[in-house]
Amino acid sequence: MNYVLFHKGILPKHIEYCINSILSVDKNSKIYLISDDQKDYKNIHFINLNDLEKPNFIKDFNEHLKENNLAENPLWLTSLERIFYINYLAHQEGLSEFIHFDNDVILYKPFDEIKNYFEKLKKGFYITGLNDRNLVFGYSFINSLKSFDLICKEVKKIIENYAFYELMHNRNKPLNEMRILSIIKSENSKLIHELPILPYGNNKLIFDPASYGQYLGGTHQKPKRFFRENFATQEHIIGKEIISKRITVDFKNKEPIICSSLEGEYVLVNLHIHSKELEKFVPKNFTKFFTLPTKD
Repeated sequence: MNYVLFHKGILPKHIEYCINSILSVDKNSKIYLISDDQKDYKNIHFINLNDLEKPNFIKDFNEHLKENNLAENPLWLTSLERIFYINYLAHQEGLSEFIHFDNDVILYKPFDEIKNYFEKLKKGFYITGLNDRNLVFGYSFINSLKSFDLICKEVKKIIENYAFYELMHNRNKPLNEMRILSIIKSENSKLIHELPILPYGNNKLIFDPASYGQYLGGTHQKPKRFFRENFATQEHIIGKEIISKRITVDFKNKEPIICSSLEGEYVLVNLHIHSKELEKFVPKNFTKFFTLPTKD
């Protein structure tokens, strides 16, 4: 399976664990890394961000952001830009299907073990939902470039009409890519589909948008330590279930499992580790195939 990752700026240490978890778990993986931090990397297909022709909309991106005082947040800009760059790469490389997630994700299941689930689904864009207002790249699967093209078109429309969408859909609070994707889903219910995140239903596989990883590892500001309770919040769909004790989170054979008193055990395909301490959650048979160059 094709995996497409994106990072702008100096590559952080945690991406090393993210990439090695893919290489360790999915022996049939082909990893594309879009980045402007060019080095000689083994076991991955590096695409220099500066060598890619900028998608037409990206050329005008900063102007729209400046008009709405959003250019001051580089993380917000980068998170949104990647959607267009990944779409451009997918067309350039002829990727009819691929997986994308954030660089602080650990993978536990190869695509061959979960492809039966996706084969039953319609062509489209699949992603994990944090709550009813935010879709998160904890895990996403794209098997329709036509759908991805339409999503880019919708993102472009929202940015070009930013003030309207900020007022009507976000209570005059700044929009980010998570909220924008959620707005697109609300306006185009057949364009974006959510992956299962709770242990209810016949399918025994579930995906982590961020909540399970934050529960086990804490947040970036407050990573999990022995004197801190596990992180769960009512703001997340999963957090509500954990707080209510309808589900529990555990590890079995170095793999995370989610238990429901009614449904039994479900296997997590991934963990989204917001604390960035991915080294604490590596899968079994983890091997370092990919190493970042040491700093001079």
